[in-house]
Amino acid sequence: MNEPLIDLGNSSVWRLIRRARWRGYITYDELDRLLLPGIVSPEQVEDVLEQLSEIGIRAVDAAEVVGSAIPQPANANEPLPETC
Repeated sequence: MNEPLIDLGNSSVWRLIRRARWRGYITYDELDRLLLPGIVSPEQVEDVLEQLSEIGIRAVDAAEVVGSAIPQPANANEPLPETC
């Protein structure tokens, strides 16, 4: 059962991961978009969350972001660099 959980060959997936790493978080809605269709096992989702956590990305509810409970990077009002 070593099937990939995320399509790392997809450039939009990489952009989302880079953006999440820059911000330090990913919303659960964004996480749902990352996971390949058919990934429903809680253990598999937990594995992905653990891997994201290892690179400094935590999962948050979108409502937390809207309420500004999540600390933003110092330059959060600036557009993301082209490399992200």
